[in-house]
Amino acid sequence: MSFGYKVLGFGSGGGAAAPYTVQYLVVAGGGGGGGAYRAGGGGAGGMRFSPGKSLEVTPGTSYSITVGGGGAGVNKSTAVSGGPGSTAPSGSNAVFSTITSAGGGGGGNYGS
Repeated sequence: MSFGYKVLGFGSGGGAAAPYTVQYLVVAGGGGGGGAYRAGGGGAGGMRFSPGKSLEVTPGTSYSITVGGGGAGVNKSTAVSGGPGSTAPSGSNAVFSTITSAGGGGGGNYGS
């Protein structure tokens, strides 16, 4: 069945679809908070966005996307067994095509 026109980019129309210019927001995961007393909070995940800039994408082309997860917080028993200087895990990076945003650093415990 042929519609003879395009509806939201679907239907017949022949020829390759033109590239689109998109704006983006890529936010990485934050770091986990430290445990026990005098512990530090985790750092915020990095952010990349496109005010005044854009990225060209082509329909039918695959682009890598990675969602950056947050670092796990450290509980009191883990922090104590880790001793002074132990830190919580960092957040993971987030990626869209060629744009990477860095994950936040993990919070420290007392003495770190």
